[in-house]
Amino acid sequence: MALILRGDEVEVCSKQVGFVGSYYAAIVINNYGNQSYAVRYKNLVSEDDESQPLIEIVSADEDFWEARL
Repeated sequence: MALILRGDEVEVCSKQVGFVGSYYAAIVINNYGNQSYAVRYKNLVSEDDESQPLIEIVSADEDFWEARL
């Protein structure tokens, strides 16, 4: 697995029912170790404040980085 750094652009693959196989462009904003990262999505917004981008903690696995930019 490639080294992922803060500021790297990635695509996050959804595994949620109804969204499986969907990819979303994001920027890594923090690395928590154990292959967990905080990402800020480029085209998804927060439910609480639609003027703010969605920030989410995601876990990396081999599928997650498959479409890395």
